[in-house]
Amino acid sequence: MSEEKRQPEMERICGACNRSNPPFEDICVECFADISLITPTPVAENGASSEEESASERPGSEEAGRAPRNECPECGTEMGNMSECPRCGKSVSGYCLCWQEIGLGKTPITGALPVFVGRVPPVDMELARQIDSGFPWVSRVHAEIYLECGGNLYVRDLDSKNGTFVNQQRVAAYVPRQLQAGDTLSFSSKLSVRVEES
Repeated sequence: MSEEKRQPEMERICGACNRSNPPFEDICVECFADISLITPTPVAENGASSEEESASERPGSEEAGRAPRNECPECGTEMGNMSECPRCGKSVSGYCLCWQEIGLGKTPITGALPVFVGRVPPVDMELARQIDSGFPWVSRVHAEIYLECGGNLYVRDLDSKNGTFVNQQRVAAYVPRQLQAGDTLSFSSKLSVRVEES
């Protein structure tokens, strides 16, 4: 009798929040990041993906495109997308985005959830409406801006057609780029936003 070979369970690991998603999902069920270009990997027997296992075996290695781990600078507790540590209560200082071409004023970034830029959900509906009505060259889900626990602000281009720029330098797709107060983000060549501390 021949033994039947069983197909391994597959998953997609979100680069923004590190959550395991079913292989058929194109948007992360936790943070709504676009995961459609992430190749599904087999789930290891202990519940971690084989990709996570091999990355964890290499000290100091971090997969390109994966968001930095969000740990509390005080106690090291994993915080996910929270702006306050659940263990020690340390808060993260926030930033805001000052939109220059559209009338939205300032968008706060507190660390609770990333800010997506684009024309369709998971982008905030009012932001998506403003962008869709005047900036059709911005991709449907163009980029995400998020704050990690240590207080560092990042932008990640989500493989947009016309690019994301920080101070006129193009950001590589899926590679987090750290931001500072005073930086100007451009989404294609027409829509810009200034980063300020709040």
